[in-house]
Amino acid sequence: MIRPMNTNEQYQTAPAQALLTAAEASVTLRVSAQTVHRYAKDGLLTPIRLGYRTVRYRRADVERLVAEGIPVNNERRATTPCARTNGGHAPHDAS
Repeated sequence: MIRPMNTNEQYQTAPAQALLTAAEASVTLRVSAQTVHRYAKDGLLTPIRLGYRTVRYRRADVERLVAEGIPVNNERRATTPCARTNGGHAPHDAS
């Protein structure tokens, strides 16, 4: 008699399709979990939504990002200094 697979066994039979949490992906990418979420927002990783707050990332996508090279110095942020020169404080009257 053939017994049906439970859902855990189905996911374990396809290691290439394994899904990672942001924390697990961050270990492979050597960045923070917050950066993994930012990579998803920037389109570098495709998030897989399993529920309202449950997000996973494909192991193959994470490994592809490692192979292609991870963006350095976060190119999306401005590299020019802030226009304020006094540290962001309001000017005070010296009189």
